[in-house]
Amino acid sequence: SGLKTIINALLHSFKQLAEVMTLTIFCLMVFALFALQVYKGELRNKCVLKMDDHNASYEVWYNWTADPGNWWYNNKSSSTEPLLCGNVTGSRHCPSKYTCLCVGDNPNFGYTSFDNFLWSMLTTFQLITLDYWENVYNMILSACGPISVSFFTVVVFFGSFYLINLMLAVVALSYEEEAEITQE
Repeated sequence: SGLKTIINALLHSFKQLAEVMTLTIFCLMVFALFALQVYKGELRNKCVLKMDDHNASYEVWYNWTADPGNWWYNNKSSSTEPLLCGNVTGSRHCPSKYTCLCVGDNPNFGYTSFDNFLWSMLTTFQLITLDYWENVYNMILSACGPISVSFFTVVVFFGSFYLINLMLAVVALSYEEEAEITQE
């Protein structure tokens, strides 16, 4: 009778779960739209070695900046990803021979991105589920500075702790009601 109670509880909680899922998806979309507006292109900022030729053509300059051999990598890390930088107060700044430019792909083979709505939703979903969210947090801090802490605080506390626990509360409440019916 225990399995029957669990199955009945899940079946009876579908309507309430649908309402909670609607609220969750709405909040996810709001967070993703905000992140899209604020962080679009920021995760592509890399330190690029300055050219010696100041009279280079656009094509030569473009090829220079697009070449990963001219990007700054952390020698201490085994990562093949270039370090992110930013041009705002509190972000990571480049060494003197480098300049911070928006070039190349996004981190994690292009999967971590706020450059369009769908990628922004996926990355925001990663934040809400707390699935290696601190990596995205550290990358945004490097590119955009400490003002971004407020966005992550809202997403993690409201998205993770409130919305996800609200789903669990709906299922738990439905289970308690079904257990009472089964006991009678």
